[in-house]
Amino acid sequence: MLEEDYTFLQTLFAPPEPEQTRAPVQPEPTAPASVAHAHAQAQPQEPPAESTLRPPKSRPDMKIRVVKKDTAPPKPITLEVTTEKEKRALLKKEQADKVKEKNAELVAKGIEPASLLTKESLKKWIEDEVLTYAQIARDHVGLPADQIASLAKGYGFQSPIVKRRAMLFANK
Repeated sequence: MLEEDYTFLQTLFAPPEPEQTRAPVQPEPTAPASVAHAHAQAQPQEPPAESTLRPPKSRPDMKIRVVKKDTAPPKPITLEVTTEKEKRALLKKEQADKVKEKNAELVAKGIEPASLLTKESLKKWIEDEVLTYAQIARDHVGLPADQIASLAKGYGFQSPIVKRRAMLFANK
């Protein structure tokens, strides 16, 4: 069975053979009987009308088999699932990094970050621009938000968020 399949596939996928043309043979003049024989040999023989590639013949006893390659199972896709605690921790870490960057930037310029916490600047940031202590720490001063909150409380300023929170606790 395998041998039959092999020969069939070999004939099917074999490269086409180039047509060979014979050069005309010059007959040697000998006897008159041989002249007729030589004339017959001199004409090139026509190849058969069939082309060398013919479509495969389907035989009822032949089965077509498809062999699939063994492939590795696809790797499972893992989605990064984060909980609220992880999100908050990541956010705090990013904010702390921004505060450190701002602090390093100010120190590199030769500015003492604590000198930026004047009464006028805190009033401008907290009351006029309505920024939180964390925003002031990240964007302007580069110091911890707790330090800014304690200094603002000393000057008598409260963030709008702190005011709302105090009102909520008072109503309970």
